[in-house]
Amino acid sequence: MKNFILFTILIVTMILLQPFNNCEAKDIWVAHWNDENVDIYVMDDTIIHGSSNDSKYFKVLTKRVQNGKLINVIDWHFRKSGTSMWRYETNTMDGMHDTVVIPKSAVFEFCMNKIGWSYQIVDDMWYY
Repeated sequence: MKNFILFTILIVTMILLQPFNNCEAKDIWVAHWNDENVDIYVMDDTIIHGSSNDSKYFKVLTKRVQNGKLINVIDWHFRKSGTSMWRYETNTMDGMHDTVVIPKSAVFEFCMNKIGWSYQIVDDMWYY
């Protein structure tokens, strides 16, 4: 009987603590784009970053959601070389060029803060 009670306590404890033991990725809401009427969610477990002596980069996936339904997933690639401003390209672009990141980019700022990198906005127009 004593073993049965201990076993029951062990099982109940494992069931109660189980949600705290799971590490799950989260989709973090970062913005609502009024012009498209969509919400943007960063898939925080997809952030990949790296750097060398004179460059930095990071990649992340986001979800575009409208009225609770997934529209698409966007693959973002941000990069900075030397003293130039931050630039990006997505899988929805033509693949022939990248473009300058313009403030206030919720995706860019969320990822930079998550990575722990600093940035500054110059002339209210550019991220450096």
